[in-house]
Amino acid sequence: MMKATNMKTILVPTDFSKEADNAFLYAVDMARKLKADILLFHAFHHPIFSPFPYNEDEKKLELREEKLEQLQTHICKLLRSLFRDYSVNYNATGTPSSSLPNGFYTIILKGKDAEADAVYITCVCTFGLTTEEILKACNVYNANLVVMGMRGAGAISQALIGSTTTAIILNSEVPVLSIPAHRKFEGLKSIVAAVNLANLPDLQLLAPLRTIVKAFESKLHVLHLHKEEVLQEEQDLAPNTLEKLHEHLSDIDLNVQFKRADEISQGIQDYVQEQQADLLVLIPGENTFLNRLLSKTTTMQVAAKAYVPLLTLPTTAPEAKPTQERADKNQI
Repeated sequence: MMKATNMKTILVPTDFSKEADNAFLYAVDMARKLKADILLFHAFHHPIFSPFPYNEDEKKLELREEKLEQLQTHICKLLRSLFRDYSVNYNATGTPSSSLPNGFYTIILKGKDAEADAVYITCVCTFGLTTEEILKACNVYNANLVVMGMRGAGAISQALIGSTTTAIILNSEVPVLSIPAHRKFEGLKSIVAAVNLANLPDLQLLAPLRTIVKAFESKLHVLHLHKEEVLQEEQDLAPNTLEKLHEHLSDIDLNVQFKRADEISQGIQDYVQEQQADLLVLIPGENTFLNRLLSKTTTMQVAAKAYVPLLTLPTTAPEAKPTQERADKNQI
């Protein structure tokens, strides 16, 4: 049985859009169940022209303070419209989670049980290019999950997901959860994981999925799609893979399905609808079809039908770094 992954920090990038706000609220509900903190992150980039380098540094610091105030105001307005109990601190000593940075705005969103249901939300702003800074923040703040919004209703389309989210999915060393616009959190009762059982990755990469399934007591449907001409070859490889899969996921409610599909993305969408899934997971492999799915323009119409969040797992485990090294990098 694989060791569970603790999800202590959820990083939520925001550009102040409605899609980002929706993803943030989705992350709040997940954080309560996972007992995780939220790092609300905004990266910005403005041209700065100055003959003196120290003036540039001062201007960046000034802009960061302005953006931080804007972010805190924006998110408090959103929370005020939806929740009754929350408090805001400018925290100079850090939040209860040691992985979060010091000296930034911290919002404590309280639940029915003020202590047990509280969610700690830390606001961070940094100067730099969005994709690069999000990936850097995942490393610096030891994020275990990234939750981002996407533009359309569907899951598997670059045009609907958006270029920034697509770039994060393809380069992140931690799982990325993409939330369709207007999708509200209603639990994760049914999860579909699309996987090539003939070419399964290191099963330790599935640990984050196992953590989510256990936390939300989900039914996990593992879907293997095949074309008729390669069915026999894949069936020959499957028994050994299935044995390993069941060994690592022996304590969860698991169902494995083999289905024929001439077009992979359509087959996934059909099965997601059939199972009324709350989440679609793409599991990497050496010849993962994730890149093909994200680049196919023909999937736009198919993707629009799913209206389901998409969880993509990284193809490699993040490199372990000493705690002190992370602490020394808490200013980005």
